[in-house]
Amino acid sequence: MTEAFAREFKKTEEQTRARVKKKLETASQEPFLYFERLKGQELFKLRIGKYRIIAQISPAKKQITLLSIGLRKNIYDKL
Repeated sequence: MTEAFAREFKKTEEQTRARVKKKLETASQEPFLYFERLKGQELFKLRIGKYRIIAQISPAKKQITLLSIGLRKNIYDKL
């Protein structure tokens, strides 16, 4: 988890944070089942309602690095 993700995560509503935590626990077991690769990039997205999480996945290390979270309408502008 990056510092930017942590800051953005704190800004979301409490109910949304609970949904995100639950989805991340599930997705961490089988990341390629839940995360979708972004076209033309080495990043992945996770859909949670109207929110998106942008992450980097390292299959060799079995590590997911959470980069950003935000509303779907403007999360991709940050890339």
